[in-house]
Amino acid sequence: MKFKSLKDIILGESYKNLGEVYLATHNQFKINEYQKYGNGSFKILDSVPDIDEIDSKDIIEIAKYKAFDMYRLMRDKVPKGASIAIEDTSLNIDGEDVGGNIRWLVNNLYKYVGKKALVTVCFAVCDGEYVKVFRSDLPGVMIPETGVGYGFDPYVEVDGSNGMSLGQVRGDKKLSVKFSIRKMVVENMIADKYADMFNVSSIKEWKGKYQH
Repeated sequence: MKFKSLKDIILGESYKNLGEVYLATHNQFKINEYQKYGNGSFKILDSVPDIDEIDSKDIIEIAKYKAFDMYRLMRDKVPKGASIAIEDTSLNIDGEDVGGNIRWLVNNLYKYVGKKALVTVCFAVCDGEYVKVFRSDLPGVMIPETGVGYGFDPYVEVDGSNGMSLGQVRGDKKLSVKFSIRKMVVENMIADKYADMFNVSSIKEWKGKYQH
């Protein structure tokens, strides 16, 4: 089944009519982007708790557990039948162990100049029965800090951007849309192109380490 709008996805057959989707994040920039590209279809969850994220090289696995844990903590804060969505972002640098731990390593990104990079966003939705993960990727290369921006944005030159950092791209009205990784992930939702889907009964208690 192909979906024509985000509303169709939220209410569509692939989601078993899961109802409203509540976005769980403190990040106002992310909220603005999802509301922009989702045509205001998301609800925003208030008082979002901090979740201990698992330490894994698999961004899909990190997003799966994050969405599942967030739903378990916050399901009583949303209407019956609603689901909860989270985002997880990673920066994969060729030959380096960074990935989902990027937020702890931003101050060391100058060490990786010249290496290929891949920015990944996973948007995971849990309705209490399933976790569905959508993914988008933005390839590039690591550069010296260029321009302004949040987190790793000034350190990644996006492929096709004519030498601009992700931070510079986000400051350009047209390019910010062209290279928006959140726009890409919403488009994947519209096309129902999910990276993976899990029955919550198959999600076992995490026995490994957590990010630090």
